[in-house]
Amino acid sequence: MAGMTPGTPQPRRAVDLLRVLRVRNFALFWTGQLISGTGTWMQMVAMAWLVLDISGSAAVLGMITTLQFLPMLMFVLLFVLGALAVVGTFGYNWPVAAPLLARDLLNVESVGFGALMSAFGAGSLVAGIGLVVVGGSNDRRVIASGAALALILVLLGLSQVYPVSLGLMALAGLSGTVFTTPVNTRLQGLAPDRLRGRVMSLFVLLMAGTTPFGSALLGVGAETFGISASIIGFGAVTAGGLALLLVLRARKDARKDARKDRSVPPGNVGPEREPVME
Repeated sequence: MAGMTPGTPQPRRAVDLLRVLRVRNFALFWTGQLISGTGTWMQMVAMAWLVLDISGSAAVLGMITTLQFLPMLMFVLLFVLGALAVVGTFGYNWPVAAPLLARDLLNVESVGFGALMSAFGAGSLVAGIGLVVVGGSNDRRVIASGAALALILVLLGLSQVYPVSLGLMALAGLSGTVFTTPVNTRLQGLAPDRLRGRVMSLFVLLMAGTTPFGSALLGVGAETFGISASIIGFGAVTAGGLALLLVLRARKDARKDARKDRSVPPGNVGPEREPVME
């Protein structure tokens, strides 16, 4: 670029946040998503506490959340997509986990439940802004944030101190956003234009459409074993699932490298491979 020298500092990424909002269509999209997301979470928070207050049953709470998201499965085909399926099923059941934590483990009732969800939202907001400033996405960040989410679930199951749980919920919101946003970005960038809508429908399915199964399992588990043991178990399953995916990914990459080495004649060096999220 004219006027730029190797020593010239690049513009700060924070400026990009305001720059993209000056694009009219993106600003309209962002505003609509903000309003829609706020309304959706208001409904989920109110309904979760109302159902728990009326029924007093963790199993009923889990089934209500299942029925809320189940229609997604009627319109898209189920396709297993690794980490999304693991985290969506076992790591993203906050409409069930948070009210049970508030009532059964922390004894803070509805006001405390609202504060827990507010902390989760605040963490998500900070992560969203931070990702705009930092930029970039890679497999290592996705796996690290998924592992952090699993650890936070375990710590939430162990914590009986309300301020500590508030902080953990904020970290859960942060790590959840750091996990989902790069995956979303990479999928949209890698998918051909004609297939992008279908690929993103799978993304939505595996993040929200698998949640009903996890919600039902968590609700029944909380009634049977208690909310603490159930959340710890879900955190362990999330961590185990991500570890298994890493092992399978490493084996697949090793097989690709072996085939590539056999296909390259001696003395020739093939082109470097760009790491791609699969």
